[in-house]
Amino acid sequence: MERPAQGSALVTAAVRGKSLLLPLELERCAELPGGGWPLIVHGVPRTKKNSLRMALNRSTGGRFPIQSKAAKRWEHLAVLQLQMQWGDLPALAEPVGVHAVVFRQRDVGDLNNYLAAIADALEHAGVLVNDKYIRNWDGSRLNKDALHPRVELLITRLQ
Repeated sequence: MERPAQGSALVTAAVRGKSLLLPLELERCAELPGGGWPLIVHGVPRTKKNSLRMALNRSTGGRFPIQSKAAKRWEHLAVLQLQMQWGDLPALAEPVGVHAVVFRQRDVGDLNNYLAAIADALEHAGVLVNDKYIRNWDGSRLNKDALHPRVELLITRLQ
């Protein structure tokens, strides 16, 4: 039986009680000859700050903002996909530059909020020890692709 092309097959995964599609096979990340690591996160990207909901503190009765369910779901899926691609490579603990192209379904959201969500996902996935090591986001931009929303990343070491 012939195998599907890498990154094209999908598998259903249960995430917090919901069925979601994840790429079955993502290529393992390897440093490019010129330096840098290409990564891709499939799925509709979500920002953390524009997707807030209010929660109630039961002890004080006060209200406070928390992340939306959609933003939490995207972060969880992003972390899973980044971990699959990063594999057993050690987390980077040195200054890096990140080039991110965010392909959205609709022309909404601002770049800074998307970059904050991406930085947190890179840290939680173990790609970076801490997102403080991101020194620049040179060339990062927003695009639209309603049929295949995703985030394409290129992480490079800085001298």
